[in-house]
Amino acid sequence: MKGVLLSIIGFLILGSGLTVRSQNKENKYRDTLYVDGANLQHMSRYITYYVDSTNQISVNEIAGLQSRFRKWELGQNLNLGLNPYPVWLRLNVTNLADYSIRFWLSFYTHADSVWVFQQVNNKFICTDTLSYNIAQNERKVDARFLVAPLRIESKHTRQFFVKVLSRTKTQNFVVDFTTPESNLLWERDFLSTVLFFTGCFTLVSLISFLLAIVLREIMFVYYGAYIFSVILLLLSQELILPVLPSNVFYFLNGIHPMSVAILGLCIHYRVILYIFGNPGPDKKISPIFRKVNQC
Repeated sequence: MKGVLLSIIGFLILGSGLTVRSQNKENKYRDTLYVDGANLQHMSRYITYYVDSTNQISVNEIAGLQSRFRKWELGQNLNLGLNPYPVWLRLNVTNLADYSIRFWLSFYTHADSVWVFQQVNNKFICTDTLSYNIAQNERKVDARFLVAPLRIESKHTRQFFVKVLSRTKTQNFVVDFTTPESNLLWERDFLSTVLFFTGCFTLVSLISFLLAIVLREIMFVYYGAYIFSVILLLLSQELILPVLPSNVFYFLNGIHPMSVAILGLCIHYRVILYIFGNPGPDKKISPIFRKVNQC
């Protein structure tokens, strides 16, 4: 009897702990972002989202569906994978400062289209149309990520709805709301690291092409091409392609990253075969691929 009683008490304590933890986690979410200057808080606490599976909802209709907006894990970036439907984001911001402040609403994403709607005189109007598929020097704000510049007056609250549509790439993005001077401070050192490794890979690729000419060995051409595919994937995934000249960007951006990855793997397989020696007929990998495809 005593053991049963202790079990019941332990169960109640554990249940209470889980309830308190759940309530504390829920209390960490906020409906409004209060700012008086630079903001370094993670936006998962303040932004909610809604997936429009009908692909027909307008901004005025979405404003009436705010109760259906969902939250996602705190401290994480919203990642919906391959999603052909529009995703609506909702954000309320209040400027506590005694003066108006200029902000950047930034999106670190490969999205095909991003529409930013602001509430002006009780109406929502589209103030910015953004797209990753536009070269950096042709954008409204000269930045490799997507930026919607805005200004909020002193003691004013502004409500935003953002429509994100990406049919060709995954809907995985980072949202940042702060002043232009402090925008994306978290990734500046990261960008330097990416550019450093890109430079190293480029040097290896050039050396490989040079060795192919000097030694007259075609396999160095394959290896250089493989390294170049890695560079292209790296620049694409880290949003560095828009930095390139417009004609180069539009050419490379028209090549889907998946095609580059498949081609790179094929070349890499050719290089591996050269390193370990050409296999005999009974060890060729083609029959294995056929069996996998038949499964």
